[in-house]
Amino acid sequence: MTWNVWHKDGRIEPHKPEREGIAAHRRAAERSLNDAAIAGLSPEGRFRLAYDAALSIATLVVLAAGYRVKSRVGHHQITFEAAGVALGRDAVPLVRYFDFCRRRRNVISYEGDEVGEDQADELLREARRFAALVDSWLARQHPELV
Repeated sequence: MTWNVWHKDGRIEPHKPEREGIAAHRRAAERSLNDAAIAGLSPEGRFRLAYDAALSIATLVVLAAGYRVKSRVGHHQITFEAAGVALGRDAVPLVRYFDFCRRRRNVISYEGDEVGEDQADELLREARRFAALVDSWLARQHPELV
């Protein structure tokens, strides 16, 4: 998909990126990453927190690119896809992984399924890797927003 298609479909809208908005999403992601690492939380809770961190990071990418994903059915999927478009080829494996985690999160939330410690650990590790990739991308592509 492309920005134009998503805009035409009413899934995104142009949005002027602001440094404070980017920073707020990055702080939210960092809190979720830290919370996901707390010993003693259930694997499902850690998975959700790590997922929330990845979603916040993807959201700040979309905002930095000059768009906002509208809140409606499928907005998490669009957020990750749009972040992948903005970040380019290097982000494709992570975007695919987060889309898998998005579907897994839905099963956990709506069907009461469980995840193991290893799945929670993996998502936390990948969300941290995503944060580092995005921090580097922001510094290169949008230094005025850092």
